[in-house]
Amino acid sequence: MNASRIPAVFFLLFFWLLILHAAGATSMIVDEGMHLASGYTILRTGDYRMVEEHPPFVKLWTALPLLFVPDLSDPRKLPAWEEAPNRPDESLALLSVAREVITSYRPVDCLIFPARAMAGLLALILGAVVYRWAADLGGKWGGLLAFLLLALDPNILAHSAVVGTDLGAATMIAASLFLFARWLRQPTTPRLVTTGIVSGLALGTKTSAILILPTVFLIGILVYPRRWPVLLGLLGIAGLTLWALYRFEVGCIPGTGILCPASSHAIPFLRLRRHMTDGHPAFLLGENRMHGWWYYFPVAFALKTPLPTLLFLVVALLLLLSLRPWRFTNIAQGLRTWGPIILFPLTYGISTLFSPLNIGYRHLLPVLPFLFVLVGCTLCTTHHASRFTFHASRFTYYALLAWLALGTLRVAPHYLAYFNELAGGPDHGWRYLADSNTDWGQGYKDLARFQQEHGMGKVYLSAFLPTYDPAIYGVVYEPLTPMWGNTPAVFPSRLNPPPGDYVISATTLDGIP
Repeated sequence: MNASRIPAVFFLLFFWLLILHAAGATSMIVDEGMHLASGYTILRTGDYRMVEEHPPFVKLWTALPLLFVPDLSDPRKLPAWEEAPNRPDESLALLSVAREVITSYRPVDCLIFPARAMAGLLALILGAVVYRWAADLGGKWGGLLAFLLLALDPNILAHSAVVGTDLGAATMIAASLFLFARWLRQPTTPRLVTTGIVSGLALGTKTSAILILPTVFLIGILVYPRRWPVLLGLLGIAGLTLWALYRFEVGCIPGTGILCPASSHAIPFLRLRRHMTDGHPAFLLGENRMHGWWYYFPVAFALKTPLPTLLFLVVALLLLLSLRPWRFTNIAQGLRTWGPIILFPLTYGISTLFSPLNIGYRHLLPVLPFLFVLVGCTLCTTHHASRFTFHASRFTYYALLAWLALGTLRVAPHYLAYFNELAGGPDHGWRYLADSNTDWGQGYKDLARFQQEHGMGKVYLSAFLPTYDPAIYGVVYEPLTPMWGNTPAVFPSRLNPPPGDYVISATTLDGIP
């Protein structure tokens, strides 16, 4: 092994250990059972009727270990199996299958932990992509800085240790545009094919990945205006890969008579359209809405991104703007280097301003790898005016990384609840944001341990609408609204509650759902 890569390998292993620790220490989040049920039913049956709101790639990937569990129920024998095709725009059938197949299994961690480990492998791939991309442009120290910003980011760690689509989308989007950037520098056929395949996997991970298509085509046309047929070929390979994820299915789009390849891929878009039309309960700065705020994600980014990272980013942007004329002799050369790094996060960030689904910082994860690469390759290639400024800047970088590490490890393994100093830290984050930003059901193991250590009996529990019974982790409780839908929206004895110990989720305290 090249000695210069030893630090990167060491930190990669450290990143992996942080992920596995969080994966084992936290309880199942709200959406996890449904994602696993969706992936498992597709792997077990070859039928995509329960693909639900997100395309299948990450769900298939994380559900792979479940194929080696011999006593899992067959979803085709459940009543919900026949109900699903009749209502492709609803999740009730999938929720029923998740409860019957996944969350009823004992011990449930035998299913959840291996699936989370698979999600963690995607995070390792993301780390390798970020390191390599930044190292290509900023040398080994640029790569290491970019990787450390990723590996010590609490939001990345939080979603690397759960079964979800957000981290997977960040991985596949970053990988596809990294490969595209390499093709721009050296447009060979193998690089074209590889870029097309990974882009297809990105499209099969989350609907928002569709924004990579205009990014690739626009930059490609500007750099190589005469190679537009080649770019169409790249997009064709991406489409063929997406079709392969659906086993080359040909059928009618649900609710229509339109025959097309990968017709089940329409289901996520139908679900998303209904979700956006109906809205989603959201909380921001003390206010509740169903269709969100245009400034939700800028506020979330400011409050949940570590301050050291924000400082690194500000310095990097200032340095980038000072490179006149960006040290390139022509526009094409600048686009080859900076186009994929800047255009996608800019486009994606603008699109979030129009999203009515304001349900968490996690929707910003696809932007983060590009910001880390930008910081790494910019700060580590800037020439310093003197030896003094060189050493001063290096000391500053070390201090900021130490600050980042301490702030992140302080909340381990509950990275999901991280807030920076602007919000007053994790203890005060619930005042600003809710849902997957604070409590997503990840604390039931700690609650059960707390009950045992303090000799507590039954508690009155009000929590984010669960898709499983917290009793599987040893929580002894009586449900309060909104759990299970069998308690009143307004407590009859709200001014004189019975004596006892009450546990109220930060999410329900903020009025969600």
